Amino acid sequence: MTKSLRAPADRFDTEVLGMHWIPLPSSDEDTAAVLRERLGVDFTTLRDGVTAHGDFTYLPVTVNYCRGERVERETIVFALGTEFVVTLQPAEPFLPFETAIAAMRRDATLTGSSYGVTFALLWALNDASDRVLRWVGRTLEAQRDILDAATAEHGNGLGAGPAREVIYRLGAAERVVARVRETQAQLAAAARHLDVDYAAQTSGLGERIGSLVADIEGVARRAEREHDGLRFLAQTATACLGVRQSGILRLHTGVVAVFLPPTVLAASYAAEFTWLPRLDPIPALFVFVVVTALAAAVPLHYLGRGERRT
Repeated sequence: MTKSLRAPADRFDTEVLGMHWIPLPSSDEDTAAVLRERLGVDFTTLRDGVTAHGDFTYLPVTVNYCRGERVERETIVFALGTEFVVTLQPAEPFLPFETAIAAMRRDATLTGSSYGVTFALLWALNDASDRVLRWVGRTLEAQRDILDAATAEHGNGLGAGPAREVIYRLGAAERVVARVRETQAQLAAAARHLDVDYAAQTSGLGERIGSLVADIEGVARRAEREHDGLRFLAQTATACLGVRQSGILRLHTGVVAVFLPPTVLAASYAAEFTWLPRLDPIPALFVFVVVTALAAAVPLHYLGRGERRT
């Protein structure tokens, strides 16, 4: 991450932020009306992607961030002008922006213009994505440990219930990573807009915008790797479930192979004695035992050959 943004939480005059940054909670319709009238900021005309309307450029970003062990998702819209940046956000304060405020306590360049504030806020959202990927990494390791422990203990994979639980958790984590990848694409578009904007280039940020773009792309590559790891582990869990179900199926097949033929032959033998009561029981019983043994041995022989092949 960009080293120059790591700042201690010392005393900071929030009025400095108010010179160039206006946070707008999405539920505050009165303030939104005032901003629309005085500055021309109109969030009702939003479209997908980066758009320009009047004196402002609108940069939407869908944010993923950790609140404890829970991953939450919100949409932020930056209305970036030469003097002010207005952020349409779910609440004030907004948790991911606390990192940016801590960074701006130290660096006057970040509070000296709307572009510096936007730079700091985009960096904070990228940092939030990075934290989400750390959560995904912990989830991935925990589920991998479960699979490894089950294989070491039983040798034939997880039971159906635990395997489905692992697959469910991996699927949930994979959906989170997919959303992070979407966020990184939006962050990259917003950061590149700063990079090509002449006013941003003359605001004292210099090459730091390029470093921010590189940081965003680095998190995007990490998200891609995590996505591949999750999919591979989900396939492994599915294979473990298949091994267990296959073993159960073979067991049921063996039971049927052993007990069905004698049952059928016993029924036939009883029917023969019912219809032919004068038949000598000793030779008939001998024939019955031999045929029953063959009927049980043949399917077991083929099942054993199948086990050796696998």
